[in-house]
Amino acid sequence: MFKTPNEPFASLRDIYSQAKREFLESCTLCGQCLEICPVFPMTTFSDEDHSDIQQKLLDALSGEVCEIAAEMAYACSGCDQCIGSCPIGLNPFSLKEILKEEVVNSGLRTPPGPLRIGDKVIDLQEMLGSLQMSPDQRPWLVGMPEKPVQKDIVLFLGCSVRYQPDKGLALIELMQMAGLDHVAIQGGELCCGGMYVRDGDIDQGNVVAGKLISSLSAFRPGKVVFSCPSCYKRVNEILDTMDVKPFELQYASALLSENLHRLKLRNRVEKTVTLHDPCDLRWKRKDSDAVRKLIGAIEGVTLKEMKHNRECSLCCGIGSHDKDNHISNELRTRVLDEAEETGAHILATVCTGCHNHFCRAQNRYSYEITHHLSLLAAAAGHHFEDKLKKYLQFETIDEIMEDAAQCIAKSPYSTEEFRKILPIFFRSARP
Repeated sequence: MFKTPNEPFASLRDIYSQAKREFLESCTLCGQCLEICPVFPMTTFSDEDHSDIQQKLLDALSGEVCEIAAEMAYACSGCDQCIGSCPIGLNPFSLKEILKEEVVNSGLRTPPGPLRIGDKVIDLQEMLGSLQMSPDQRPWLVGMPEKPVQKDIVLFLGCSVRYQPDKGLALIELMQMAGLDHVAIQGGELCCGGMYVRDGDIDQGNVVAGKLISSLSAFRPGKVVFSCPSCYKRVNEILDTMDVKPFELQYASALLSENLHRLKLRNRVEKTVTLHDPCDLRWKRKDSDAVRKLIGAIEGVTLKEMKHNRECSLCCGIGSHDKDNHISNELRTRVLDEAEETGAHILATVCTGCHNHFCRAQNRYSYEITHHLSLLAAAAGHHFEDKLKKYLQFETIDEIMEDAAQCIAKSPYSTEEFRKILPIFFRSARP
């Protein structure tokens, strides 16, 4: 029996409590996780003894939080590369997420509060989505219906579809083409809990993750399909702790690849494409073949791999974007430079977070950054404009406002509110 959406769900808290206990009881301070970490060499304490650093991280788990522990927790890009490095099988990545909670509780860092204009709370994702489409154009559920209709396939689009709607439109078109009867629902009100855990609030992450799983279960699905690698990974981790799972999980590209024979990819794309594997698929889930199978099915495409690919793929750096820009930008540059070396015309992305982060640097490179779902949809004869990428290249907020004028007029936000908030996201543009 599964809990209702309003009841607490303990699995996420249990995962972190067990990980914390294992580190305090078993960590040998060998420092191998720091040796393999791509971020550690860019921290201010990279020259210090690894065992000493590791001891400070363990001390933080016991309440003795220092600045080194805070910097290490917040510099972490979330790449998971440290997983597998521990000789006794601990998960060093979970340590960084637990540390954030300890750091916040200590007062050394403060979680970001909601965006406000006066007393009004601004939903940035909703605002960005309002630039690109009107509410009546969304072919997915915004929130849970009072009486969910049973569907064998539930497509959970995650939070990113709220501000990158073209990816959701492309995926739904491809699923319809493949004859996959489903119901689609966006994130926001429903959440895997990742955004709260990243801000050091595991308790709230616990609550919302439980609500998501209970809400998806209400459709009585055989399978829940995820378009977001991060949601897919986190829900998998929670369900792995259950004796009885409420539904099967699958990543969207894997489902499409199984139904490739039903997709009508009739348009040739005479391009060389290179592919970036996102961190949340390349490690534990190791789901790197499905996207390659889909891209390889497009006539005219030549797939050329980057030097680092599949399990060896480089992290985009988005995880440390708001906390430590110089680390984030350095990690992103490594990926984009490596893509340039392939001579490809297109860098295909899989994760919308990676996509957004890469697109901020689009104008520095000769190739086009395109989400793989957009590439597939175009091969099937359907074009969904990536307006967010376009707006990231604009130099002024005025240009964005002018292009999005019709959508803004139908949005729940005023022109003045857009002008005050948009520079926060479009940092390259100026009012």
